[in-house]
Amino acid sequence: MSEAEEPKKKQARLERNEKNDQAAMENLLQQLDQLGEVLTKLLTEAQENARESIEDFVEDKVRKMGAMIGHYFNAFQALNVMSRKDVDEAVTKMYSSQSIRDAAEKLFQSEGDWDSFLEETDARMNPSCNDREVELVVGSHGPCELKVTDVLTERLVFKKMFMSFICVDMN
Repeated sequence: MSEAEEPKKKQARLERNEKNDQAAMENLLQQLDQLGEVLTKLLTEAQENARESIEDFVEDKVRKMGAMIGHYFNAFQALNVMSRKDVDEAVTKMYSSQSIRDAAEKLFQSEGDWDSFLEETDARMNPSCNDREVELVVGSHGPCELKVTDVLTERLVFKKMFMSFICVDMN
């Protein structure tokens, strides 16, 4: 048998899977790091612009927030996912890696900082919105603006996100 006719040595499946897993982990780590850094940079710029003039920030500079969409799109494309939930699932699969945990936490912190900044900006623009107090009575609906912790992702989310999954039979 000549060399051309000899079958190629097969690579062990486990070895190929380990290489694929390592490449996927490195890609996820890179995307999480990049996204966290970009969000932090954009937030710093937005905070500076808002300090100068909140009205100008809202009228003009808020466009910078739109840049985040492109960065999320690029990360989703690189990770071959379609949603933020898919990114969270990828992080969960590789959560045993300390570097993945750190990068994910940094991204969650950046997103939380953005949420806080936007809430503060809203409060500065519309101070009367924070003055609403609603008395809760047993059986009444609570405020949808209430933040709760999602036990699966350990992220703070608004109650209204969970309300979209609840179906109530009004009969």
